[in-house]
Amino acid sequence: MTKKVFCLIVAIMIIAIPLLAQEIPGQYKKVKVILKSNVTATGKNGTINTAMGYLSFTSRGQKITYPMEDIQTIMAKKGNAGTWALAFGGGCAAICAVAVAVGSDEYSTGTLIGGSVIWVGIFSAGGYLIGSLTDKWETVYFAQDRASLLSHFRLKMGINRNGAITVGLSFNF
Repeated sequence: MTKKVFCLIVAIMIIAIPLLAQEIPGQYKKVKVILKSNVTATGKNGTINTAMGYLSFTSRGQKITYPMEDIQTIMAKKGNAGTWALAFGGGCAAICAVAVAVGSDEYSTGTLIGGSVIWVGIFSAGGYLIGSLTDKWETVYFAQDRASLLSHFRLKMGINRNGAITVGLSFNF
């Protein structure tokens, strides 16, 4: 291949990486659902369908669907690890493709390609690690009926064994 073909491949890769990494709204790699009955469920490949009013996800190989009126909170991870791995590995591949296209007097083309594959693997693994570590749980849905902080407080009064009046204040998360 000529140097022009390699440069064209590099340009296509640089343009394609951001397009492949675009996020689809309402779809999440990992979801954690807290129902109004305080039951928590976790799964993957969650989809929020606001038009029909339900959340569906996969948990232990089974597809689970909850109506939105039964859900208190939905927390999700976007799944950034693959995006970071693609960006780091793709960027390294673009640089390596240019290095192979330019060539070297010291190394053969096969050696340059072999080294490029190793470096792309290392950079992809590093991107995957960074993406995994930076992907945090984010609240993507919170039911409006309990959105007030005051509704989370519980005030209790009572009399202990000595006849003293006790007052208790608790906050439920």
